[in-house]
Order: sequence, then C-alpha cells, then structure tokens
Amino acid sequence: MLEKAQDRLRKLDGRKVAREEYLVDHRLEDEELCVTLLFYAVMTRKHGKAAARPFLDQAGSGYFTDALALVMDGFDIPFVRKWLKKCKDAMLVAMERKYALSIALCEAIRARLPYEDMELLAKSHL
Repeated sequence: MLEKAQDRLRKLDGRKVAREEYLVDHRLEDEELCVTLLFYAVMTRKHGKAAARPFLDQAGSGYFTDALALVMDGFDIPFVRKWLKKCKDAMLVAMERKYALSIALCEAIRARLPYEDMELLAKSHL
C-alpha cells in the first residue's frame, strides 16, 4: 500500500492527477482508502502540510477535509480530535433525526394519511 501511495505521489509531481487518485470517500474499498490516506501522509511528510491545500476543496469527505484544514492551520492534535468528536456526534444526531422522519413518513404512507398530514409531519421534523 505504501508503494502505491508513493507511486501516486510520483505521478503528482508536475502533472494533473485524476480525482480518483486522491478522493477520500466512504464508498472506497478499505485498501483503496488506506492507499489514499497514505498518499496524503507521504505527501505532507515530503512537501509539508501546505502541499495538501490544493486538494481540500475536492478531496471528497467534508469530515476529512475539515480535519486536514485544521491540521494545516496549525491546530494541535488534541483540539482536532475533540473537534472531530463533536462533529461526529452532531452528524449522528442529524442522522438519527432523518431516520426518525423516514420511519414516521413510512408509517404515514402505510396508514394512508393524506399528503397534507405527511407534509406537516415532515415540516415538524425539519
């Protein structure tokens, strides 16, 4: 995996690399995700933290890019970890609300409630 990451870094020198080469996404296979994360680690070790800045707006995962931006801006690791935990907790709460809304709407459809009632239900969750 480290060799693949280093190969990606060599391709990067002076050339435009396909977005798939540096995309961090939850849909990636485990090995591919590890190679991509190693690519970022090798790149920042070799060229410094600022070398990852061009990838921030298109690297994929907002969670990853936010954390990388904090590290590049010089925040210490305990702060970044604490911030990521709060961010994760907020995302999980939002996801729980969306699941609750989905379940409520599915039950409303099964009960054949009028559209207006379902719209009110959705608005009350939002």
